This record gives sequence, C-alpha cells and structure tokens, in this order.
Amino acid sequence: MLRLLTRGGKWLRWEEEKADPNDPTKKPKAGCKDQVEEALIEALHSTNVVVLLGSGASFSAKNFGGPNAPGMGDLWHAVRADVSEDNLVDHKEFDDLAKKVMGGLPQKSSDGKHKTGDIESLLSLCKMQIELLSIRSENDPDFTDQLWLEELTEFVRVAENTILGKVGFVGPKTDLPAHWA
Repeated sequence: MLRLLTRGGKWLRWEEEKADPNDPTKKPKAGCKDQVEEALIEALHSTNVVVLLGSGASFSAKNFGGPNAPGMGDLWHAVRADVSEDNLVDHKEFDDLAKKVMGGLPQKSSDGKHKTGDIESLLSLCKMQIELLSIRSENDPDFTDQLWLEELTEFVRVAENTILGKVGFVGPKTDLPAHWA
C-alpha cells in the first residue's frame, strides 16, 4: 500500500477509500493522490524551478584539450588522494574514516583495487555525524569525541574543496550542446 508521510508525522493513504454500501460502519476515507498531483502541477507551472542533478548530468559539456566533467568515481578518487596526501600508497586516512563512517569500504575488483564508493553518501553521513556530535559537545560536559568531531570537520572541508576544484571546469570555450537542444 502506497502512503505519504506528512510533515506532522501523519501517514496518509494514497488512494481514497470509498464507502461500502453494504457496510454502514465503513465510511469514506480521503486519499492524498490528488493533493500530490496538484502540488506537482503547481511546481511545474511555477515561474522559477530549480533542479538539482548529480555529477553525471554535466557529461555532455566538453572542453577540447582541457578538463571535462568528473564522474562520481573521479570525485571519490580525488577526495581520497587529497585527504591522504601524505600517504598516497594506501590512502589510510581516507580509508579509515570511510570505514568508521560507512562500516566498510567498497568491494575490491578482480585486480585488487577498491571500487569507488558514493562520495555524496559519505559526505552526507559525515555531516550528519558532525551535527549530532556538535549538539552533544554543547550539552555534555563529559564529551569525549572532540578529536573525532574535528577529524570529520576537516575531512568535509578538504572533500568539499576538492570537489569544487573538480566541478569548476566550465569556461567561456566549453561546448554545451545539451543547452542548445
């Protein structure tokens, strides 16, 4: 059964439930399908619409002889290298943090190298931990995770700067064929 969770924490059924003529105790129950469809139509007809896309949406942008759009794997490897810049042999700093946050690393491929992970997911999990640890640090006089909080904060700073450096590839000579279609 499809349902919608509202901001108030209430679940609404998707389809409306009609009254049963054979059962006078069964009353009609409103569904949320019409409300959701109406909200989507209003959004599509609005003057300003913002669409947030992942890194793959920019693959059609081309810089001939220059940097092109990075994929998620490129971003994972770039952050891994920058976070572990003093230890590029085994990327221990990045790998240890990723294991602690995600519970493990992506599986290894047949050549023994780690497959790339989801850098967006890793950063989201880090930011959630930072928020939770920050609240605890303010309210708990015996807070013992200050070093971990600082490590997470520094990781996110380095990762976001690395990603910004990789995704800033569009310039005046960049070919954007998808924008002209």
